[in-house]
Amino acid sequence: MKRVKTTILVAILMILTTFVLGVAAESVFMKNQQKNQNDIIEDMPLFFTEITFTIMINDGCGCNPIEGVTVSAFGGAGNDENVTDIDGKCVLLLEINSEYTVSITAENYIPVLFDFVVIDEQFFVFQMTLKDDSTASIMPAFHQVLSLLNR
Repeated sequence: MKRVKTTILVAILMILTTFVLGVAAESVFMKNQQKNQNDIIEDMPLFFTEITFTIMINDGCGCNPIEGVTVSAFGGAGNDENVTDIDGKCVLLLEINSEYTVSITAENYIPVLFDFVVIDEQFFVFQMTLKDDSTASIMPAFHQVLSLLNR
């Protein structure tokens, strides 16, 4: 009878030892799996979105698009640049939650420079002024001031 009790006790100890080792192994396995998932998340590529720019002539109505305007963005995960099409539109691919400086330039137009943070897909509309138009409106007033000073 003593031998049967000893055998049962040894069997119970073996079962409990196997159970404890299994729980410990599962815990180690889960920690390693979680670490691997964290490594994967850290190595994931950055998220980008499309930012649409529409460039119009500042002619009162602001409804005439300008083709061939260069739109450049600097910052975030790098730079992107595009040129407006016949409808005055272009799209840049920029990193979400990043700050960019945007430069909008076209021959014979006053350049536009601004900063913004990419939140999600965004749309911008800008009206560009001809260089000659801006100086033409200033020059008559300038000549009037000069004529008053020369009196």
